[in-house]
Parts: sequence; structure tokens; C-alpha cells
Amino acid sequence: MPGIAGVRDVEFRFTTITVLYFLSGLVGAEVVRRLWPRRKGPGGWPLLGLLASASWWCFASALEAASVGIPAKVFWSQASYVGVVTCSPLFLLFALRFADLQRVLVRGVRLAIYLLPAVFLAIAWTNEWHGWLWPGYQPAAEDNMIVYLHGPAFWVIIGYSYLALLVATFVLAGAALRLRGIHRSQAVAVLMGLPLPWLASALYISGLSPLPSVDFTPLAMTGAGLLLAFAVVRLQLIDLMPIAHERIFEALEDGLLVLDPKDRVVEANAAVQHLLGNPGRTIVGRMLEETSRTLMEFAPAEGRIEIRVGEPPRDLDVRVLPLRGADGNSLGRLVVLHDVTARKRIEEELARKRRELEILATTDALTGLYNRRHADAVMAAEVRRTVRYGTPLSVAMADIDHFKEINDRFGHERGDGALKHVAQHLRRGTRSTDVVCRYGGEEFLILLTHTGPGEAFGVMERLRKTLCADPDPATGECLAVSIGVASWKTGQDVFDFVRGADARMYQAKGTGRNRVIGEDGLEA
Repeated sequence: MPGIAGVRDVEFRFTTITVLYFLSGLVGAEVVRRLWPRRKGPGGWPLLGLLASASWWCFASALEAASVGIPAKVFWSQASYVGVVTCSPLFLLFALRFADLQRVLVRGVRLAIYLLPAVFLAIAWTNEWHGWLWPGYQPAAEDNMIVYLHGPAFWVIIGYSYLALLVATFVLAGAALRLRGIHRSQAVAVLMGLPLPWLASALYISGLSPLPSVDFTPLAMTGAGLLLAFAVVRLQLIDLMPIAHERIFEALEDGLLVLDPKDRVVEANAAVQHLLGNPGRTIVGRMLEETSRTLMEFAPAEGRIEIRVGEPPRDLDVRVLPLRGADGNSLGRLVVLHDVTARKRIEEELARKRRELEILATTDALTGLYNRRHADAVMAAEVRRTVRYGTPLSVAMADIDHFKEINDRFGHERGDGALKHVAQHLRRGTRSTDVVCRYGGEEFLILLTHTGPGEAFGVMERLRKTLCADPDPATGECLAVSIGVASWKTGQDVFDFVRGADARMYQAKGTGRNRVIGEDGLEA
């Protein structure tokens, strides 16, 4: 690049085109200043870089147009190449960020975008040594302008810039077709700015411009930048940069399956393959039946269901949504799979704990029979049922005879064994619809549903005889019980009902023990 000394005393002559360049540069600089606070937003740095490069290009072009003499003009033209070689790649970087395609910036692409502009700039600044960019200059028809003869490096730079703009155009066009709502408006606004630099550059290179020596490309780049600025301010371009569908799709923890009308998998994220136990297996293009037979069999056409799949088993909440086109015709289904295994395990554990608590709350720990609390609740319910439907209901109270002597002779541990022995006989000798409970101490209550007084007496007498014939393993002796039986009568409450059986039990003890006393003088 020529030294400053060679252009220190240069004369400037300002024309209309010079003022136009300056104003364009000032507008671009002002936009950079206003957008500076948003520089850290998505795409902020490439956008500000593009506007700053276009502004520099305009300022340098203004000074080149205003300078008198070839050395000064060449100096400012070389200075303008800071913007010439960076505007297009910066536009491309912004387009890739907008469409969320930064993943294409592999090492070779990054080198082409970042390194080649530096090489081109070095060629421009050393042109007087090799003439690759401009092999010569000649006066232009316009006042105080020159025409640059183009060498091979110029065409390489033009090709690079056009390629970057072409790729940016395709990227933005694809985004405009793919996106919806405000993001589509943003893409369209950015695309509207791209024809300006294309047209200006083509007119300059082809010589078809009305002013062949004037390059309007920096003005067009600034215009494109202003459209970007409009998108930033009015359409919240940087604040609401679109996120690629693929990234959202893959980032979801829930599994997503898109099915066509024939139940062929059109799209599936990685979570689906993990949830269905097919990691690493390609399921796109397969029929749903091949992917998961369980899902095929039980998933509704529309709605929600919970299924268990895989080994080890995994519980899934499956939600199926219909997909319809604008004409209402079916396009397929969206299947959302949410892993509820942890929740189901917690629910199962809570249910198990609840059952354990219910057993503890209703069961006698020693004998395994129901306790008095449960018996009172069941008895109240059975009495209400008897009142409503008129079915017979009987209750028996049984007490182990001479139980204190068993404890005194054999100890409490053997006494506990005796209680268990009686409990086993009572449980085996009654129906599943009957309720047997340890009512307190050595007393037992037996609630006999749908059983009249005579039948109840017979059941208790049979139990008494069976128990007497079966020696208790804990003591080696036969155990005797005194039993009182009562049947419910209209107008009685639960207390009177139980008290009748209890009174007959004490009557049995007072008349010799080891006997059953029932209603209407029944005794054995």
C-alpha cells in the first residue's frame, strides 16, 4: 500500500458522487452506533461487522473520488478494500447464524471465510509490486475519476464475493420457505436487500453503468445493511432469531414420532429411539409396527394412554395428535412419548406403603386377624345393609377359658401361641364374607353376614368342637372357649347388638364354660 507521504499534500475536489458516498457512510456509521448495544445478541457481531465494513468502504470511496491525482486515488482505493473483501463473507456469516446453520462452518469453510479476505487485502495493498489486482489505470470520461484495469486477482476476489453472496441468498431463501410468522418476515426483509449489491456490482463490472468509473456497490451494501437494521428494529431480528427445527426436535426429552397416514415413521428424534429401546437404530422410513409392536397395538388413533414397553420395563405416557392440512385432510399423526417410569415407580411404592399402613391400621399384629377398630367400622356398615335389604346378620363373642392360668403356667410367650392357635381355627372355620377380629385380650368377635340365629349357633358350635379336638402346639393342651351368639333385631343399634352376644358369652362362662349359648335358648 503506498505510504501516506505520497498522498500527504493531495488536493480534494468534492462532487455529487463524493457527497453521496460520505452520506451513505455516515448513515451506516450511525446505524452501527445505534445497534451497538445489541452486539451480543445472536447474529449481532456479523451484522455490525457488515455495516461497519460497508461504512468504511463508502468513506474510503468518497476520499478516493475526491482526491486529485492517481497516487492518492490508488491509496484510498486500496484502503477501501478493507470493506470490499469483508462485506460478502460477513453477510454469509449472518445468514448462517440466522438459519442456525453454524454447523456447516467446518475447518475448511472457516479458513475460506476468515483467511482469504486477509490474503486478498494483502494483494491489494502490495499491488504496486505485482500488478495482480490493477495492472494499470487510465483517465475516465467523468471529471477527476480514473478507470482501473482489472488483473487476475480482481476476478478471484469478485468470484469469492459473488459465491459468498450466492450461498447467503440460498440459505436465506431456504429459511424463508421453512420458517413461519415473524421469522419468515425477517428472512424476507433480509432477502430484499441482497439484489442491491448484486445489481450494483454487475453494472460496474460489465461497464453498463451510466457512470462506468463509479462503483455503486458500497452504496448498495449500505442499503442492504439498512434493510437489516430495519429488520433488527421493527422485526426484532437479533432479539427473536429463529432456532432451527432440528435443534428443538433433538433437544426435547420427550420422544416425538411423526407418522404418515399409513403409519410410516416420517420423522423421529433421538429420545424416541431411547424410550423404545432402539438406540442407534434408524427408524425413519419404517412402519410403526416394526418400530414398536406395543405402541402399534395400544396407541389410540387420537387421545392418550399409558403403556409399558421394553426390558427392563419402561412406562410411557403416549399422546397421539392428528395432523391435518389446510383442507382438513389427514396428513398423519404426531405421537408424543413421555417417560413416566419414575413417577409410576413412586406411585407403586406409595400404593404399597398405603396398603401396609392400612393393614397396620386394621390388623392385630399378634394374630393377623382384624382389630377392633376395623370390626366396629365393618359392623356399622353391615348393620346399615341389613336395615336396607332385610338380610339376616349375626355376631358371636368368643373368650378363651382359663387363659390367665395358661399364662401363669406356661408364660406369656406360650399364651401368645394359644391366641394364634384359636385365631387360626376361627379363620379356617368361617367364610371369606365373615369378619373375624381380636376384640381385646383373649376375646374374639365373629361377624356372620347373611346368617340367621340357628345357623350362627351351628357354626360356632362346630368351631368349639374342632378347637377342643385339636391340641394347642404351644401348650400341648386342648383349648376351650365360651361363645355367645346374637342376631340383629329391628330397632337395635350396633352397641345393643354386640352387647347381646357379649352377655351370652358371660352366661356361657357362668354355666360351666366351654359351651355356646345362642338366641331363643339355644345352648350346647
